[in-house]
Amino acid sequence: MTEAEVIESMAVLGQGAVSVFTVFVSVTFGYLTVAYFLGRELTKFQLYAITGVYLVTSATMACTGVACVLAWEKLVQEYPSVLDTIPFFTIGVWHSITAVIFAAGMLVSIYFMRNIRHTQKVMQPPNRAMNSEA
Repeated sequence: MTEAEVIESMAVLGQGAVSVFTVFVSVTFGYLTVAYFLGRELTKFQLYAITGVYLVTSATMACTGVACVLAWEKLVQEYPSVLDTIPFFTIGVWHSITAVIFAAGMLVSIYFMRNIRHTQKVMQPPNRAMNSEA
């Protein structure tokens, strides 16, 4: 593999990882939106269904993202290129960092749903300053 092919392959793998992460963020935002606006009203079946779909989709995105990063790290390790002089590309822990980011996103999202469902809704008293000015 020529140096140009190595650099191009690294770019393709990096773009794949970023694309997968973008889909993960979109799916997570959708789940958090459902949790915030509808979390208290969901039946147990609806809760388990939406959470199950979220977890399967997110886990698939996480595995795909980590696989892209692992392939990228292997490419850097196996084929020397001019990019070896850049420490960012050679530290070899990006797959771990990527896995932690995905796992943290999923865990925080599940906790957010749980928190919404188990927190009492507190009614705010009317603002007396606004009423006295009117």
